[in-house]
Amino acid sequence: MLNEVLENERVKKIIKIIKNVSYQEKNAESFNYKLFSNQSKVLFIFYSALFKYKIIIDEEQYFPDFLEQIDKLLKKLNNIDDLTLGINKLICRFTCLKLGIKEYKAEENRIDILKYFYDKYVINGYFFHGFSSCYKESIERYGLRCEEYVNFYEDFSRVNEIFHKYNISNILEKDFTKKEIYFTDDFVKSCSYSANSPGYFYNLLYNRDYNYLKLKKDILSNGNYDSAFKNLKKILNFLEVTENDKNFIIEVFNKEWNLLFSEDRKITLLAVKRNLFSDKNSVNIDNLINDESIDIYEAVDKILCERNSKIVFNDTLSTDELEIISLEGLWQEEKEEDKNLKKLDIANDFRNVYGNVSSLILLGSILISLGVIISLILLIGG
Repeated sequence: MLNEVLENERVKKIIKIIKNVSYQEKNAESFNYKLFSNQSKVLFIFYSALFKYKIIIDEEQYFPDFLEQIDKLLKKLNNIDDLTLGINKLICRFTCLKLGIKEYKAEENRIDILKYFYDKYVINGYFFHGFSSCYKESIERYGLRCEEYVNFYEDFSRVNEIFHKYNISNILEKDFTKKEIYFTDDFVKSCSYSANSPGYFYNLLYNRDYNYLKLKKDILSNGNYDSAFKNLKKILNFLEVTENDKNFIIEVFNKEWNLLFSEDRKITLLAVKRNLFSDKNSVNIDNLINDESIDIYEAVDKILCERNSKIVFNDTLSTDELEIISLEGLWQEEKEEDKNLKKLDIANDFRNVYGNVSSLILLGSILISLGVIISLILLIGG
C-alpha cells in the first residue's frame, strides 16, 4: 500500500532526519500517546501523513510539494497536536487542488469537500491492528487466526501467578484465556502498539507504578536488550523475588525477546477495510456539513481523528481480506564498526586455528625427521 511512496528519496531523507534528531516538545502533556518518545511520535505521524495522502489524494504531481510542506512543519514543530493539525490542514489543501476547488469556504464546496473525505477515509477507509513483525510471514501466508501463533502464554500466565504471590495482581494486564485482538482507526496509535508489542511483555518490562525506579520507557521501540533486562532486574529486586521465581521470569523474558527479535523488527500493521466493522462508523457527515460554527479545516480534522481506539475482534481473516503495512522503526542498528570488529574477531579466530594447526604440523615434521635420524644412527651403529 505504501511501498512505492516509501521508496521516494525525499521520503527516505525525512525519515532519516526524524530518526537522528531529538525532538523536544514544549507541551508534552498535550500528546496522548503516553508510552512513546518524541522521535517515535513524530515518525509515526509522518507515516500517517503519507498514508492519508495515498488514500485521499494519490496524485504524484502534488507529492513533492506536499513533502516540502511537511518538512517545513517539522522544522517549526512546537508540539504533537500542532503537527497533527497542520498535516490535516495540508491534506485538506492538497485535496482541494485535486478537486479543482479554489473557494473551499463556499457552502457548496464545503459539501463536496467533506463528502469526498468521508467517502475516501471512512466509507472506503481502513482500521488497523499493530502487531509484532515476527508474525508477518505467517499472516501473509495463512491469514489471521486470533491468538493462534507461536507464543509463550502458559509461561506468562505463570509469571502473573508469581507476581500475585508478591501482592501484584495481573501485572501483564492480559487475560490469556481470551482469543481476541484489537483494531483502531488511528494509524499513529497502531504504529505505537506495533513498536511496543506484545503489550503484556511491555507491561512486564515497564510499569508506571514503579516509575520511581527510573525505568526506561522505550525498551521495545528501541530494541535495547540491556535496558529491558535492567528494567526487569530493578522490579524483581525491589519486590525481593526469590531466586527460583526470578530465574523463571528471566528465562521467560529471554525466550520472548529472542522470538520478537528473531528477525529484523519492523513497525507492522494489519489493515482491513472499515466495512468489516460497519457498526463502528460513528462519523455523522450531515452534522459536520451543516454545523457552520466550525470551519472546513476543523471539520476535516474531525473526520480524520480517532473515534474507535479499541475494536474487539475474535474471528478469522483470510489473506484477501487484509493488507500488511511494513515500516521502519527506531530499533538500534548494528554500527558499522561493530560489524567490522566481528569480522576481525572471526579472522582472528581463523588465524588462531590456522596457527595452532601450523604449530602441530611443524612439531610433527620435526618428530618425523628426528625419528628418521635416530633410525639411521641405529642402522649405521648396528
